[in-house]
Amino acid sequence: MQAFTDLPAPALTAMLQGRDPERILYLMQLARTQGADAYGFQLEQLEPRWRTPAVYKVLFQAVQGKPVYVTSYRTQLNTGRSDEDCLQDLLQAAHYGGTLFDIPADSFHPEERQFTQNPVAIARQQALIRQLHDLGKTVVLSSHTGCYLSPQDILILAQEQLARGADLAKIVSRADTATQLQQQLQASLELQRQLRRPFLFLCTGNYARLQRMLNPLLGSRLFLCVAEHDALSTPEQPTLAEARSVLQLCGLRSG
Repeated sequence: MQAFTDLPAPALTAMLQGRDPERILYLMQLARTQGADAYGFQLEQLEPRWRTPAVYKVLFQAVQGKPVYVTSYRTQLNTGRSDEDCLQDLLQAAHYGGTLFDIPADSFHPEERQFTQNPVAIARQQALIRQLHDLGKTVVLSSHTGCYLSPQDILILAQEQLARGADLAKIVSRADTATQLQQQLQASLELQRQLRRPFLFLCTGNYARLQRMLNPLLGSRLFLCVAEHDALSTPEQPTLAEARSVLQLCGLRSG
């Protein structure tokens, strides 16, 4: 299976959110025809009865060697499950495929901005990162903050994520005004200039779609997209067609 570093940056990554394997396979095929570079499996959306070795084998075989980004957040169908159980999904899936595995930066000690300084929780995160590294996987440590952060705070947070052993830092901030959008775009430039490591920086809020269309041009390693919008897809994520058009206009993809 390819690594994300083998792909042109930013990698057009089709996020596949479905309740059953059939829906995920349909979205995967649709994304393939639209030129996806990679895929994202969000296990928190998959009904637990389908989170089995047999299903993982089918899904990971169907990607045909393309990189896969895997999440199992404590939201959606994981609501009420422990972090231990959610993250066990990642370890199980890692045995059957996948490339990049997402660990929330407040795992084992949930906090409002999804980042904890609790030393016991940090040690457990680092142990999980080592387990995934031992399986030959790469790891993203993520913080969905739910609020606006200044460029300096974003840089500090990304540095602290990477210091825990993650291969890639992921931060989701917020942009509700034009001024905040400008500052979030400045944050991308600062991450690119000072971090010198792979990162994924996204926004929610009123200016989220514009930020997500522009930010991959400013250093984010992945361009998170959807093959089509439905009840489970993330509204802020552009379609693959929209994302590819942006990259073509900027000379980063051929027609």
